[in-house]
Amino acid sequence: MVAASLWTLVEHSDGSLDDNSKQLLSEGHRLATRLGQALWALLFGERVSDLAPELGRFGVDRVLLAESGLLSPYTTEPYTQLLTDLICRYEPSIFLLEATSLGQDLAPRLATRLHVGYVPDCVRLAVDDQKRLVMTRSICGDQAYGAFVCPNSQPQVATLRPGAFLIGELDQWQPPDVEVIEVKLQEGQLSTTVTGQESADPRTIELAEAEVIVAAGRGVQRANSFEAVQELADLLKAPLAGSRPLVDLRLIPPERQVGQTGVTVAPKLYLACGVSGASQHTVGMKDSELIVAIDIRHEASIFGLANLRVVGDLGPIVTALNDRLHRFEAVV
Repeated sequence: MVAASLWTLVEHSDGSLDDNSKQLLSEGHRLATRLGQALWALLFGERVSDLAPELGRFGVDRVLLAESGLLSPYTTEPYTQLLTDLICRYEPSIFLLEATSLGQDLAPRLATRLHVGYVPDCVRLAVDDQKRLVMTRSICGDQAYGAFVCPNSQPQVATLRPGAFLIGELDQWQPPDVEVIEVKLQEGQLSTTVTGQESADPRTIELAEAEVIVAAGRGVQRANSFEAVQELADLLKAPLAGSRPLVDLRLIPPERQVGQTGVTVAPKLYLACGVSGASQHTVGMKDSELIVAIDIRHEASIFGLANLRVVGDLGPIVTALNDRLHRFEAVV
């Protein structure tokens, strides 16, 4: 009999793990430790074996490695078929995925095929006294939170909201065991194939997946600098987000709102322009790796979180930044 295990599906690009996968593995390790179970990572793709050893940095005990051209890029059918077979063979207790486009496509299909419960877009995970997974997600249009359990499901399936969990690497670790999985699928068995890929438009990419975010607050409207801030976002190839006042003014669409009633993000760079720093906003971006804030008021609350504080008139500062970025583009 296979010992109880908690599974995670690792996403990667250009030969490296993305930060969302690091968060997923870190949270998986915390839960597996709490449950006294082994942490397994599923690593699928083409020529991805070099990534397996470094998964030990996040507490992974075992890697199921499947390499095939049919697994890269991602398509629904081969992943669903392969994962269903593996889950039926090894019977993990919990299966965690990222709430990315891949995870949002794959998780409900697996749950339906396996007849188990599924909770999407979780912002917090815990274990109750009966060692059941307690999955918390926002409900009612992000106006409240609900906690869910699936007591009769194995595995319990959940996707984790990108940016909602912390990355934690182990000080002492060793490479995990690796089991190579034979991929028996044939291209002729699949009804769909990917013929090409295009880079996402920064204006439409999901905020939770962005590495750089430019955020506009009420100060942008007061300084009449919205167009300049949008230009700054375009030059940085970053999406433009905002606080609730900008949504109320219809300058930012609701899906671009960061905060308690919006999206939670944790990019590598969060550039806040004229954002006052109200708690309703900062709760959604406080875990960003580097926070740069521009505001005319010395006492702006956002400065309490910022790694770099720029005090001054927003319009001239953003215009100067844009001019410098244009000159840099010309040189490159």
